[in-house]
Amino acid sequence: MSITKSHSLLLVSEDPVHWQAGKAAFGVWDHLVYFCGAPQEALAILAGVSADVVLVHLGPRLPPMEAFLARIYTRYPNTIRYVCGGPERALAMGRMVAAGLAHRLAVLPQDFESMLAAVRQDLDTRSRLRTRRAWDYLRLGARLPVRPVVVASVERLLADPACGVPQIASAISEDPVIASRLLQVANTPAFARGQAVGDLEQAVSILGLDQIRELIVMVQTMEMFPVTGACQKRLDEVIAHSSSCAKLAAIIARRVLPAHARLAASAALFHDMGKLAIYASDCARYLAAQEDERCRTRRRPSSEVEEDCLGISHASLGSAILLWWNLPMTIVDAVGGHNQALTNLVGPSRVVALADRLLVEAESGAQIHTDLDSVAHLMPIDLWRREAQRLVAG
Repeated sequence: MSITKSHSLLLVSEDPVHWQAGKAAFGVWDHLVYFCGAPQEALAILAGVSADVVLVHLGPRLPPMEAFLARIYTRYPNTIRYVCGGPERALAMGRMVAAGLAHRLAVLPQDFESMLAAVRQDLDTRSRLRTRRAWDYLRLGARLPVRPVVVASVERLLADPACGVPQIASAISEDPVIASRLLQVANTPAFARGQAVGDLEQAVSILGLDQIRELIVMVQTMEMFPVTGACQKRLDEVIAHSSSCAKLAAIIARRVLPAHARLAASAALFHDMGKLAIYASDCARYLAAQEDERCRTRRRPSSEVEEDCLGISHASLGSAILLWWNLPMTIVDAVGGHNQALTNLVGPSRVVALADRLLVEAESGAQIHTDLDSVAHLMPIDLWRREAQRLVAG
């Protein structure tokens, strides 16, 4: 994957061995790479440099690095944050990602090469995230989505090693709407796998502490965009499509990516986040654009239509919002790339894109043709087409 733009990376480690390994790995890249031996040194650099990626190594002194990540999390919302460390830090790192302090984690040394590949992928995603354009678009519409309030309290609990499922469930129960929505999500085929989920603690256990924050964001987002009339109808269609997409993504992932089935389902729930924001902030223009002759042709990708008529695609807009809300980069990448060619996608991003295309074809009665046949020799597309048709038929 080629990166045409020069990016800035900040590697922070108090471990000389890891510092040297990072320097050897990243020093040959055609980017600005800063190597810091302490958080204070990194903060001094950030006073004059806007970092695209901050990579923090968790050594013996955990609290200073946690405090540093928390500061980056607060002050630099567009910066992608990585955390890495030995196996003894795996639980702490998982909680940091679950709490939103970091976007990705890597357990060293076995994940070092995969971490480098992920950084390359995230830099590519970051270069496609037109965050400035997204910010301007939402600000002009006076509807910049506010990060859901309930997420902050759940994040604090997730960051505390002493807190578990009962405490998280108790915090969520303070908001009856969120609690009932989460129970609905937990009982869908994408997550429940055939078992009835009757209480919130069971729902949190099934959905997983590693993903509960993302799902809370999604269910509260559905309540954040009050619209009426034709816009409400379109909004309901987007939500229904996203729900079916999550179910289908889980089916696909269990076949091709079994270890990440829940993650793929969560990412699929978010994939049309940008459309929710557009219908809430710019519905009249969006509906008019869809009726515009130059935007109605079915041979053109929706992303091109939106770029021409609105100045930004729903994929770019949605992924930018989720980056600002500190969701994991796997989800940000899947949302931002779900309209790209299937042959250019891998992992959960490809699963989400497959599910979306299969449903688009089924919802149109096979009148809309996609690039599914380009990967039909690699996977059972016709089988999944029947699954999509079943979901659309209800």
